[in-house]
Amino acid sequence: PGILQHHGEHLAQVVAGEVADVVSIDEDGAAQAAQPVLLPGSGLRPRPITAADEAEWRRLWTGYLEYYETVLPDEVYAVTFARLLAQAQGGFRGFLAWLGGRPVGLVHFVFHPSSWAAGNVCYLQDLYAEPAVRGKGVGRALIEAVYAAAKAGILGFTRALAHELAAHAIRVNAIAPGWIH
Repeated sequence: PGILQHHGEHLAQVVAGEVADVVSIDEDGAAQAAQPVLLPGSGLRPRPITAADEAEWRRLWTGYLEYYETVLPDEVYAVTFARLLAQAQGGFRGFLAWLGGRPVGLVHFVFHPSSWAAGNVCYLQDLYAEPAVRGKGVGRALIEAVYAAAKAGILGFTRALAHELAAHAIRVNAIAPGWIH
């Protein structure tokens, strides 16, 4: 599905020749979305939601809710958007897919503890593409961006743990799908 390339403190996820999303790792080993990379020949690019995206995010979020015949009060919109921007440990994250200079899709996801695993897992909560762009790879690009963030989190955690345990002569490795350069 993709190739993970290491460039200093950045990891780039290359998705089927369509799009790349660059994720950096902070000092705690957490994945932090950075500047997206657009591959040649592609107009589609997922990137993290920013404060400047609020109006477009609200437009897409409303489309998603309308699909499920759901109406939420403005307070829920405000709280949800604030949570997406806060990116607290274990909090919500989100990407918008941009095509032709405007967002056409969104994804919300969260890293959280699981009763099925010792570590955190990534849960993809909401995925939406405008009806006019469905079937054009928007959903896949957003899912791959979430995958890249989750994979970067595994690698960052491995690095942080390896650094911490090196003083005790304990080696830490991670087994992750795909190529790592």
